[in-house]
Amino acid sequence: MAIKNLPRLIAVSTAAVVLAVALGAQAVSSVSTRKQPALAVTTFPANGLAREALAFQNFSVAVAEQTDPTAAARQNVAEALLAIKSDPLAPKAIVVIALGEEDEGLQADILEAASKINRRDLNLQSQILRKHLAAQDYDRSINTLDQILRVHPEYSPEFFPVLGEALDQPETIPLFAEILDGSAAWHERFLNYTVRQRVALPSLAALRPLITSATVDFDKRLIAGLTGQGDSERAAAIYRLASGNEGRADLNEPLGWASEYPPFEWQFIDEAGFRAQPSRDGDELELFVRPGKGGLIAGRLLQAPDGPFAIRIEHDIKPIHQREDASLALTCTNGSAPVLTQTLEQPTDTFQVQALPQDCDYMVLAINARAWTGRSALRGSIKQISVVPGASTGN
Repeated sequence: MAIKNLPRLIAVSTAAVVLAVALGAQAVSSVSTRKQPALAVTTFPANGLAREALAFQNFSVAVAEQTDPTAAARQNVAEALLAIKSDPLAPKAIVVIALGEEDEGLQADILEAASKINRRDLNLQSQILRKHLAAQDYDRSINTLDQILRVHPEYSPEFFPVLGEALDQPETIPLFAEILDGSAAWHERFLNYTVRQRVALPSLAALRPLITSATVDFDKRLIAGLTGQGDSERAAAIYRLASGNEGRADLNEPLGWASEYPPFEWQFIDEAGFRAQPSRDGDELELFVRPGKGGLIAGRLLQAPDGPFAIRIEHDIKPIHQREDASLALTCTNGSAPVLTQTLEQPTDTFQVQALPQDCDYMVLAINARAWTGRSALRGSIKQISVVPGASTGN
């Protein structure tokens, strides 16, 4: 029976050996495709991915050797066409073919058509981006970068500076507002990157009202950054948007001790032996100053009232004979001399301000405290501070 079936067995064995050899060659080719595309093509000529890799590798080497990109692409078009023949969707082969075209319009058409069927390949998308940037087509550039970074977020350090430069153009603000909807992880990372770039802050201030994906940390950094540049007006607008507060102190109402968005809310010092912190119920500000410590312990910005006003402060500073070592100061942000510097003496102190210097739109309200070496620690609380309109009735 075995002898009778020998011819068939030989035929099957032969076919199996041929198939095994073919599959082995294909496997070797696949393994070699990325690192040794030339070997992969030699081993298995029908490997479209290997031909694509070989065409793009040779093109890249030629460009690195300072060959004109168009000339380098033309040298490898034949290999790229063979790759397309085996794998019609090979993106890097399409890039080589497109770059080999002299007609820039046709080149752009090829790249755009390829992009519609492959939005994941970095080389293809990068070439499309290069075209859009050269044409100063910000709309397409930003959308292409969005596509790239959705698939390749690891390239954020390379592309964020490009996006940052685009953001500097006023006409791109609506485009960024449309893109930065929080649907991709890179959106938040880009906002966090740009808010640390001083030159980007004015553009971010214009962008912020148009987006809903900003985080509290982003808003805090933007507010602080704009204020640090002396742009209190824009910073105040962002503060009002982020916090829902109007920004102007309610006259006759306590300021409260909110501290989420400094400097339009309080900024407290918290150091060993020198700290200010709201009480558990949030109604008072608790102070503690160890002997030998002193300086600014709490501060915030206030929008300047219209006309005369007074600052009323209710406190319980101990020991009583050291109350004068705590003080309140008021200074305009325009660099003028201090408007007010007063020590705390009575449980309720009212300090009058008849007029502010010219161009004083915002003021720094500072609480200072000191405990001298050899004396008792200064401790206690400030119950509330209010901005009172009109003439003072005295202490």
